[in-house]
Amino acid sequence: MAAQALPRKSPGFVRRLARNPPAVAGVVVICLAVFVAIFAPFVSPYTPTAQHTDAILQAPSGRFLLGTDDLGRDTLTRIIFGARVSLMVGVIAVAIGLVLGSVLGLIAGYLYGLVDSVIMRVMDGLLAFPALVLALAITAMLGPSLVNVMIAIGVTGIPSYARLVRGQVLALRGLDYVVAARSLGQRPTKIVVAHILPNTIAPIIVQTSISIPGAILAEAGLSFLGLGVQPPTPSWGAMINTAQGYMLRDPWVVIAPGVAIFVTVLAFNFLGDALRDALDPRLR
Repeated sequence: MAAQALPRKSPGFVRRLARNPPAVAGVVVICLAVFVAIFAPFVSPYTPTAQHTDAILQAPSGRFLLGTDDLGRDTLTRIIFGARVSLMVGVIAVAIGLVLGSVLGLIAGYLYGLVDSVIMRVMDGLLAFPALVLALAITAMLGPSLVNVMIAIGVTGIPSYARLVRGQVLALRGLDYVVAARSLGQRPTKIVVAHILPNTIAPIIVQTSISIPGAILAEAGLSFLGLGVQPPTPSWGAMINTAQGYMLRDPWVVIAPGVAIFVTVLAFNFLGDALRDALDPRLR
């Protein structure tokens, strides 16, 4: 009698990511951006506020690899230090939305009833406004600063996490192991933390990886409009705003920060798509 073939084992999570070339490229770019942001004072050729009056709006050269701006500041240096702002806003703003949205989603999904209706109607109200418009309103109310930008962008992300986690909780709260835990008299907080929350981690990770590039773009947009990071702190969006008057004459002052935003956002999108595919059991 012929031996029965054993089922083929599904490749591990890391191996599935490694087989995705865009994901690998995204991870490399993100790691490079994080490294540059952390060690900016050591890898940048100049300080971000140093003005070279003898090289105002100079084209890319051996001395200034990406040229200089209208005040003679090195564009490469300001892009390197601007990575700190973009990544900080991306991580902290998304963390605000993740924590608050997940807590609200867990409460709404598990308690259901009136509590669920109230929480989700508030979330629907926030979703009625375009995210950038809502962030603009919050930032204008609180005042232009880096902290306020992170708060504003974080608030716009709360509804997405709340709806995502609520949907997961509604699907899980009726499963046998949750019902068994409830029948054994376990407290609701323990059931949510020990049995429901761990099963919502995968979609939360995917949502987070997709939300970070959106937060980076939102920060760039707010800084471009003058409501984000204030001069002389370098920010990619603020650099584009300052350089827009010289775009036709000296295009490199706009191209450099624009490419930095494009590449970073694209890298996070590649990683988010790969995480979604790797964590989806239907695609294994």
